[in-house]
Amino acid sequence: MIQHQSPISGIDSFQDKYIATAGYDNRVILWDQKTKMSLARGYHDHLANSCKFSNCGTLLVSAGSDHLARLWEVPSMKLLAVFYDHKDDVEKIVVSSDGKHVATASRDNIVRLFASDGRLIRRYIGHEMDVISVAFSENGKELISCGDDGTIRIWDIDTGIEKNKLEFGDIETDTICIKNGVIYAGNDEGTISVIINQEVAFNISVHKAGIKNITYDEQSDMVLSCSYDYNVMLWRPDEKEGLVLIEKIECPLEVWLRASVIVNANTLAFGTFGNTYCNYYRDTKTWDLSTVNPTFGVNAVSVFNNQIVTIGDEGAIYLDGKKQVELGSLCNFLLLFDTFVLTGGQAGIIFNALTGEVIYKHHSPLNCGTSFKKEGRKMAVIGTYTGEGVVLEIRNGAVLFVEEIELHNNAIKGLASNDKILFSVCATSACAFFDLADFRVISRNLNAHDKIANGASVSRNGTFVSVSRDLKLRIWNTETFTSEVIETPHNHSLKCVAVGGKYDNLVGIGSYHGNTSIYNLKTKKWVWLKRFSTSGISSVYYDRGKEMFLFSSYDGKVYQLATKEFESPVMTLDSLENVAV
Repeated sequence: MIQHQSPISGIDSFQDKYIATAGYDNRVILWDQKTKMSLARGYHDHLANSCKFSNCGTLLVSAGSDHLARLWEVPSMKLLAVFYDHKDDVEKIVVSSDGKHVATASRDNIVRLFASDGRLIRRYIGHEMDVISVAFSENGKELISCGDDGTIRIWDIDTGIEKNKLEFGDIETDTICIKNGVIYAGNDEGTISVIINQEVAFNISVHKAGIKNITYDEQSDMVLSCSYDYNVMLWRPDEKEGLVLIEKIECPLEVWLRASVIVNANTLAFGTFGNTYCNYYRDTKTWDLSTVNPTFGVNAVSVFNNQIVTIGDEGAIYLDGKKQVELGSLCNFLLLFDTFVLTGGQAGIIFNALTGEVIYKHHSPLNCGTSFKKEGRKMAVIGTYTGEGVVLEIRNGAVLFVEEIELHNNAIKGLASNDKILFSVCATSACAFFDLADFRVISRNLNAHDKIANGASVSRNGTFVSVSRDLKLRIWNTETFTSEVIETPHNHSLKCVAVGGKYDNLVGIGSYHGNTSIYNLKTKKWVWLKRFSTSGISSVYYDRGKEMFLFSSYDGKVYQLATKEFESPVMTLDSLENVAV
């Protein structure tokens, strides 16, 4: 049976006949809706982000991080067309009601219209940041798009002219759907905006974290909203109130709430962190997770007591490849904290990774962490999706919650600290420096990166570095709070960064495309570039004991790279082309 090998990031349904899923294993899978049996599959060259059926159900489109969108025949999954021209990840793709056109939303800030045979017809240029979602108007004359620049834009399909722009400040809007000309938009503050006649008629605050998907089903006449607060809400469109709540559903931890669809009035389908999708049945108020089994991607790696520690999709801690503790929830990071190892992820729970003990529960997922000493106290900060930092302290041999501090207004993607400063990078592309003494802001740069920042690290001499989807490495000066910007040899988004080497002269970077690289800070040269995996690099850690970088991958493996030869000032990328790993 065909199944996914990594989490399911996109899902759609056609009537009660088919389900389609897109996964981080690059696969797009077609399923029989009634039997939940897989029928056929297609592939992207990189992560598949979303998928969508045509109105007639004979076509399926998918969007990927390979900078491509694809058109498939249903049910054979024969590839009919590939849509080129994107310069970054394609997040969403939709088919026009007549099946003749396809529209895409890309992280290169551009909306595009294609003919169904793959020909580019028009670019719609105006968004200032990543475009996350796009939809055709019901009359077929307009495109509606939204994105990280906090705007919803309405485009004339034929001319490419921007007819209207609705601005929501700095609040990212990830998802939209349309019903009878009314636009429903979900944003990162958990608010649904109801837009009538191209004006905001209602702002309904409904979720405690960002809304990752909102969809409308004509057959049941329901709107579905999903948030990282792990709640699903079903709504009835209403002229007087905008939306009226029908049902609130709490989700199990296996569900990935960026992927959801209304199959029919009784059945909802969701992506998961496992190998298949799951259903929720309204009549019995039950979740069917019976066919969902773990996938084994590794999301973070570290070394504790000379043992390699990993955590990933399965939510289990492994020491040197042997399972130790089952936490039951996908986790994103590992943080060495004195004699403890901390982890956390989608459930918003901070765990003692070695015992499974719950230390603290936050209302949104967790991304990263850093530890430090403050006036002799051993402390840590954990970064959240909603911008808070959770401050912890070791007291009397236990890890205790201290407080939550405001770091950013969006997801914290990386944290690092030296003996005086806490450094953070954010999904908005911002960075900030905080005084460890009282966590006051020393400096904040809202445009620190050209795109989403994805990781941060620090050397032993206190130099901070960060990486971003803009494919650049930044080395920060903590006197001027400015950065030296280094072009990297990567061509896909940078995911993670760590500083290492005998003299802390080496910066190791991993990308979503599976490439790894090393930059020598002393010689100011790139000395390593190799693609370890087609599944993408999830994290990088420097093991000082064995003097090697450890790169974890979504393929479930950890790749080790000794660094001794990279310390030489005469080594360059060209001279290391044939160096064995």
